[in-house]
Amino acid sequence: MQNAKKIQELIFENSLQIERGFKVIWPLQGGRTGHLDMANVLTKYVGRNVYATNNGVLAFIMSGKEFFVTTNELETIHVLQNFGFEREDFYVPLSNGDLPLEEELSNRWERIRHQAIEDEQSSFAEECRSRAKEKRIGELKPRILGLCSRIPKKGLQLKNGDRYYPVPKKFARNLLGKYCFLKNNKGQEELIVFVNIDGTTWLTTYGHKEGILIDMNDKNFSLSKQLLKEDVLPRVLG
Repeated sequence: MQNAKKIQELIFENSLQIERGFKVIWPLQGGRTGHLDMANVLTKYVGRNVYATNNGVLAFIMSGKEFFVTTNELETIHVLQNFGFEREDFYVPLSNGDLPLEEELSNRWERIRHQAIEDEQSSFAEECRSRAKEKRIGELKPRILGLCSRIPKKGLQLKNGDRYYPVPKKFARNLLGKYCFLKNNKGQEELIVFVNIDGTTWLTTYGHKEGILIDMNDKNFSLSKQLLKEDVLPRVLG
């Protein structure tokens, strides 16, 4: 019963139905437009519940009659599999640079993708906080975080021209509460970079190193030279 409810939510709230004549546009191909006709695919899987994935998009077919697309999330796959869906290999719309042409459908697809990103980030942060709690790593004081800058996806450029990017999630979940020092051109330890308990990456601002270290030590943060590796802390030197 619970899984049936999740399927309904997936269909009516978090998916787009691809009906015959569904219009699409390829913005990166000069605005070329076209339409989708999934009749042959539906015929191939008549009477079956199947799904396929490509480039972060998941398509699923209900009983060989209805065709839907949503974002490719592990939880969604579990819901489908628990409902008897099987993985197959077929064309996945909206996964190769094509977008809905009609404004209403385009806006709905953007909302679905945006919500998936927010849900994934929230889930990752919750996982990290749980791990940090198990390791007895505490939360830094708001006043201390106020002296730091969170590194966004697009990176953060320092005054010397170097640009740093967040620690990738595959590393961050194992580096919670870890920090290292960044040196200036004179070899002096000037800034601290650290992975916070929610998996985000932060840099201290100039001139507040000592006070920040005191709170870090109180919260069981620890020094790790692993953060200096380029694949762990991506950077572009200025």
